[in-house]
Amino acid sequence: GITLENNRENEQQEIKEGVVFGDDNADRIKTALTIAKYMEENGLTKSYEINIANTLGVKINYNGHIQIDLGTTAALGDKIYHASRIIEEDVAENENCTLNLTNPNRAVKRPVYENEENNTVTTKPETTEDTQTEPPEAEP
Repeated sequence: GITLENNRENEQQEIKEGVVFGDDNADRIKTALTIAKYMEENGLTKSYEINIANTLGVKINYNGHIQIDLGTTAALGDKIYHASRIIEEDVAENENCTLNLTNPNRAVKRPVYENEENNTVTTKPETTEDTQTEPPEAEP
């Protein structure tokens, strides 16, 4: 199902058939459905949550341990393709990491370290891995 969160009012509204939304919410829903389509096409079929509260900072929490930062909605297909290649080739099964795909031509993977003493999460930029993958061939 799809749940629409309104951060301004801290309310959640479950989307049901026949509900009419304003243009802003309709665009967000279209974006979420487009992302879901690309996720499926690229084999990213494990559970995920899409955060489109800010359309300039779209994020996906994939499989509970991978944070994918897509940035804007530009080049979503390329960004998700790159994410799928990195996850398939370079992310261990339960590895906590972030994938920065705000630039569709460059993906950056950063490990995430959790500190159980004070419940903080940090990334270590000095261990940043830059990964570049070739986008799929454009269909004629």
